[in-house]
Amino acid sequence: MQSPSDTDLDVKPPTAVDGAQQTPAPAPEGDESNLTQGQIEAIRLRAMAAKLRAEADALEAEQAAYRAKETERIFRTFDANKDGVVETEELRAGLEALLKRKIAPEAAQRLLDELDANKDGVLQLDELPSASALALQLDNVLVRERDEASSARASAAEAALAAARQEALAALINDKPATPAERALAVLPFILPLTDVVGFGSFLLQGPLKDGNPAVAALLTLAGLLRVVPLGQFGLFLGLSFLGDSLGTNRLIRHNALQAVYLDVALFPASLLLAGITYLTGATAGGAPGPLLEYGSDFVFLAMAAAIVYSVGSTLTGQAPDKVPLISQVVQRRLDRMSAREFNRRDNNEDNKK
Repeated sequence: MQSPSDTDLDVKPPTAVDGAQQTPAPAPEGDESNLTQGQIEAIRLRAMAAKLRAEADALEAEQAAYRAKETERIFRTFDANKDGVVETEELRAGLEALLKRKIAPEAAQRLLDELDANKDGVLQLDELPSASALALQLDNVLVRERDEASSARASAAEAALAAARQEALAALINDKPATPAERALAVLPFILPLTDVVGFGSFLLQGPLKDGNPAVAALLTLAGLLRVVPLGQFGLFLGLSFLGDSLGTNRLIRHNALQAVYLDVALFPASLLLAGITYLTGATAGGAPGPLLEYGSDFVFLAMAAAIVYSVGSTLTGQAPDKVPLISQVVQRRLDRMSAREFNRRDNNEDNKK
């Protein structure tokens, strides 16, 4: 009997070690049979997001190209003389043609100044925005111009109103330069402090200074008359106080009336001080006045005389004597308060009439 040949036997070559488990081949690409549902959905969303980004990038690039092309077209339209730049008049004419409305030369110049990045006075292609951005920026320029014009009109109206109020106030309050006659009258109020300060000059006005001196004699006579007249000095004090508040009177006269009153008032604390010195030095008991009392009286007299001489000299030259320390500042404030009070009263009356 013949032995079977190898060709007659169905022998398969071994593919793996006997008893070992075979490893499955990886799933081909796109094969989702071995993925969970969540993994499949994540893959799908990532693919969709990538597609949308690509589409957005393409759309943005397309729009940028369109805007650049449109801006170039507008630039060529505006550049009437084809010199490669857009000047103010070309910008104005181009905007009028583009927007179908009148553009003021001032607005066009302001818009060009805002767009002109390199400040050379003209616009290059890279300085010109798109049509929509150009229209928006022009609107912003026009709005600002309207706001500024409105503010300017309001300021002008306020200035005109203030000027009118000052004119009306000037009609009520006499702040005009003093005439020669008013200057002469403005000197007279200083009679009050001059006659009141005579008592402080008792040491200086004795002896040779008094004898044969007509000025001293006249001063002493005037002071005596005011003391003899009932309420003479007090009446003069009240009269000058009322005169200082009379707004229809020239300001120089009012100023001097009040300054004379305040100078006279300043003598009161000086009197108290010297009275205290007199008491402390025993001069009231019949003793001779000490040097402190004499020097103090002389100082008050000379200081008041200096203030009066300065005030009279300034008045005769037409200048308000406003350099007397403390007193002139008080006088100025009172005059200004009186003017403001009258002004407010007039305004309130006009408001009530309305």
